[in-house]
Amino acid sequence: MVDSRRPDEFKGGKMSFASEKIGRIPGAINIVFPKILVGEKYKEFKSGQDIVDVLNSAGINKNTNAFFSCVSGCFGTVMYFGARLMDYPNVAVYDGGWIEWSRRSYPVETSEGIKTDPTPDEKKDKPKVSPPKPPQRGC
Repeated sequence: MVDSRRPDEFKGGKMSFASEKIGRIPGAINIVFPKILVGEKYKEFKSGQDIVDVLNSAGINKNTNAFFSCVSGCFGTVMYFGARLMDYPNVAVYDGGWIEWSRRSYPVETSEGIKTDPTPDEKKDKPKVSPPKPPQRGC
């Protein structure tokens, strides 16, 4: 799993937009999507060799199954498209992204380790939280 969110979100130091938890999907690695882009005002993909170098340096090669994610699917899609441009056949996008993962009872990894949702006894001590806002359209 490749998480292409910003490092502070990936590490659990900052809450991602529209999410309910901090952290990351357990076992995920972080490659921020601008690593494969170039340009100031308008972005375009770096050279093919640069994209391959970024992926290979993270342990992703053409035989690796890689799933790209982010907050809502936009940044992950950029990473996926870059990998597909380089003929990486075993890649996919988790388009539910961190928004979906954080709203489920899935485990979450932070700098302190892997966490799961609180037990019913732990939940009753916490204040009631209003329902999440619907995802924003666009990136």
